Amino acid sequence: MKKNLFCVFSAFAALMIHQPVQAADGSSVDRSADIPVGGHVDAWAKFGTDRQLKGIEAFLPLSWNGSTMSFADLRFVGDDDDSREFNAGLGVRHVMDNHKYIIGGYGFADRRRSSSGELFFQGTAGAELLTENWDVRLNGYVPLTGVQRQADSTSFTSAASVGFSGTGLVATSETINNTFNRAETPLAGLDLEFGYKLPFLKDTQFSETRAYAGGYHFDASGVDPMNGGRFRVETAPREWLRFSAEYQNDTLRGEAAFVEARVRMPLDFWKREKSLSAPQPEIYKRLSTRIVRDIDVVTQAKQDQQASTKVNTVPVLNVNTGTAQNVYIVDNTAAGGGDGSSATPFNTLVAAQGTAGAHDIIYVRAGDGTSVGMNAGITLNAAGVQLIGSGTGLQFNAATMQVPDIAINDGSMIEAAGAAPILTNAGGNGITVTADDALISGLIVDGAMGNGIYILNADDVILTDVIARNNALDGIRVEADGGGAIGSATISNAEITGNHNGLRLYARNNASLTASISSSLMSGNDQHGVIVYDDSSAGSVNADLGGGVQGSAGLNSIAGNTLEDIAFDTDGAALAAANNWWGQAGGPLAQEIYYGAVIDDGLVGNWTFNPVWMSGTTAVDRSGFGNDGTLVNAPTQSGNALEFEASSTQYVEIPDFV
Repeated sequence: MKKNLFCVFSAFAALMIHQPVQAADGSSVDRSADIPVGGHVDAWAKFGTDRQLKGIEAFLPLSWNGSTMSFADLRFVGDDDDSREFNAGLGVRHVMDNHKYIIGGYGFADRRRSSSGELFFQGTAGAELLTENWDVRLNGYVPLTGVQRQADSTSFTSAASVGFSGTGLVATSETINNTFNRAETPLAGLDLEFGYKLPFLKDTQFSETRAYAGGYHFDASGVDPMNGGRFRVETAPREWLRFSAEYQNDTLRGEAAFVEARVRMPLDFWKREKSLSAPQPEIYKRLSTRIVRDIDVVTQAKQDQQASTKVNTVPVLNVNTGTAQNVYIVDNTAAGGGDGSSATPFNTLVAAQGTAGAHDIIYVRAGDGTSVGMNAGITLNAAGVQLIGSGTGLQFNAATMQVPDIAINDGSMIEAAGAAPILTNAGGNGITVTADDALISGLIVDGAMGNGIYILNADDVILTDVIARNNALDGIRVEADGGGAIGSATISNAEITGNHNGLRLYARNNASLTASISSSLMSGNDQHGVIVYDDSSAGSVNADLGGGVQGSAGLNSIAGNTLEDIAFDTDGAALAAANNWWGQAGGPLAQEIYYGAVIDDGLVGNWTFNPVWMSGTTAVDRSGFGNDGTLVNAPTQSGNALEFEASSTQYVEIPDFV
């Protein structure tokens, strides 16, 4: 209805352009040629501190009866915020008999599409008083459109955090839903303006310079009122060129300043074809004065936000099984009878070993800092099982864990690192691994009567951030045994000290073994730091301690062991060992490498009599027990042997170590 009314109003304005007047005899006479002012079109641009506007306006005289003129006023304006407005107006101006002033009235139908895309209609009515020097104008604005409402919503789901839940893990995220309710309200209002022609510019090029001051008030139910004032100066140095400057300040929009340039183009067909018979009063020039009114259908937009939060909790699944990831917790300070959950952990490793299956995680806390409850060793015999100690952070691992439909960062912390738990075994190996794809991290194996960590015929085993110390046999032993058997291990950030031997890589009985070792310490062991040993005729050992085909960067420290730092059997074995520290620059010395089969475990005395292990009259014991022999009556060294004269009493005296 409002749109149709607007169109009718615009059409009526167009039809009135050639509206004839009635002569005394009743006939119709076109008096438009006698209208004392012509039509024109203004193109203008207005630049402000907050917005820029451009527009076009058409002033179209319609009729004139000698004292009263009707006219149409059509306007279009747009701004840099995508707001567009069209105004169609009709007006009447009457010159009083004394030719001292003009009174007028007008009405506009306004249509505006605001920057938010909403469409508003408005009626504008105004009255004016014009003299040669003074302008007084009052405008009223009445909205024809109600409040326009919009609703929009956004949703954001945070990256999930992972925590314990029973004997599993859950990922928790928050979905925040924001609903934005926007209401744009058209305001009714009034503005009043007074203008005065500046007399001191009368005889200059800027004689048509006027200053204006006024105020305005706009209001509507449910919104804050807008009260403000405006001051502007307008000049016309040429009939076709006009400039103005404006300053306004109100309670809603604050301060704003504008400058405007306006170019006027006369419409020749509105001008008289011949001069009027008598001079026209000066007041007639003011019949074409531009109606000054608010450029916009004034609206006020308000927006409120409503937020709701939904907590999403989803079980963490194991990638391999597609089922919930089991985590069994061991804490030797927990009460007995626990089920391995976060609330009631197991208090012994044995209990966890009896419960955990393939691809499960056994998470061991430091507890009281001793090996109580963790002193009987543990065997990992289920594929993909993980033994993780609190010496390293327990993290979400995208390679083995998944959370459908929730974003989660790989490496998200589940429990931060702290002190590492201590494991041991008074009757054997600290940790035995016989299953593929196992992972061991963040713990200490100390003082086991067998090997600290023993990996047998297991493929793709990962050891990282572990300490193997003071174990009776090897700190870490990786072994493949049996025809066709294979084993492989990746070891990093390991500390292997104080053991009988440090790290042993061992293939026998036609088995094959590969290993990559990096950023690890093998030092202070009773015999060798590293043993690479192959006694398989059909198998092989490929040991990569740096720069080899297994991709190790090296960066190991292999120095300070009682016997040679490396013992290497070349039968079917390959060894790469670049980028390591050997206790001195330039790599290991010749006497720090032992070639041949390693000493059998259990020997309490071993004397090789080679030059490296002879010192004066002493035959150094290589067993690690310090049972050095004494060369009596100077037997002669020959290569890696001693020569004894048959007629002499030369011999080696061995201490009694029974």
